[in-house]
Amino acid sequence: MSTPHTDVLKELETLQRRIDEIRGMLRTEVLLDEIPDGVFHVLICRTDREAVGILLRDIEEVLPMCSVSPVPDAPSWFAGILNLGGEMVPVLDLNGRIAGVPHQPEAADSIVICLSKGKRLGLVVSEVVGVRQMSRGDVQEVSERLVSSPYLLGISDLDGSPMLMLSVPSLVSTSEIPEGVL
Repeated sequence: MSTPHTDVLKELETLQRRIDEIRGMLRTEVLLDEIPDGVFHVLICRTDREAVGILLRDIEEVLPMCSVSPVPDAPSWFAGILNLGGEMVPVLDLNGRIAGVPHQPEAADSIVICLSKGKRLGLVVSEVVGVRQMSRGDVQEVSERLVSSPYLLGISDLDGSPMLMLSVPSLVSTSEIPEGVL
């Protein structure tokens, strides 16, 4: 026998399935919009735990690790601000943003300066591996049910291990960078 409580739970489950379907459609559209047709190039980097790929078109330059100024009350994955030729550029700790574990900066680290919609963003990485040529078919879509990260474009194979393909525009728009910094 159905009760009002079980009816509400069934309706919630139905709504959740529909939300998941809509998110999946949006994720597919983002993937199709951001991953170029044909051949493209990706900068491959490593954080403490993960291999990540960033579309080369979104990268302005790669700098050796340098001093960044901390911002009070910023999230732990927000490394600070870098003065880059008089422009204040927010810098994210990519390991902290992805894995939730802050990275202790080392002299061998790099800061990848990305440009999205006229805004610069620095990403601290442990290592810059190199550039790889890829095509859209090399990037596998990730189910919204498994991963809800808005800045994950998909996953690709890097020598038998997964490589996370990141969306710089989504990183910029979803990173809750302290007011007035970006």
